Amino acid sequence: MTGAEAADRARRSRASFLAAVERARPDGKVVGDWTVREVLAHSTGWVQLLLWMLDSEHADARSDHSGVDDFNRRVAEAAAGVPLREVRAEFERVSDGAIALIERLSQTELDRPGRFEWDRTLTLARAIEENTFAHFDEHAAQLRAAASL
Repeated sequence: MTGAEAADRARRSRASFLAAVERARPDGKVVGDWTVREVLAHSTGWVQLLLWMLDSEHADARSDHSGVDDFNRRVAEAAAGVPLREVRAEFERVSDGAIALIERLSQTELDRPGRFEWDRTLTLARAIEENTFAHFDEHAAQLRAAASL
């Protein structure tokens, strides 16, 4: 997969995810105890971690991952009281930035392992998949299921 292909896949998944956000009840529990706002904030946090993997100096990068459950809790709590439209706008802005960086990556950059100290087998291609399109697809399916209840 090229950077352009990965970026296109992320764009399509993001569009599907945002369509599911539109159909979901804004204040209802949609994924466990999370509302749409918390799911969007959670997704933004994971894209920000990806930005750090792509460019640690990026203005939206975050490197405060201290375990999945703790990270998820903190990013969801940070969205409490923030209007849904602002959380969505932040998700769109941050994911636009990530997609722009992804698009410029070469096949060699995407497929090269050994970049990350915590997992020498992880490639950027896999990190992009896990933090964008696979993640967006997962939550889109959950939101669609919640909307059909």
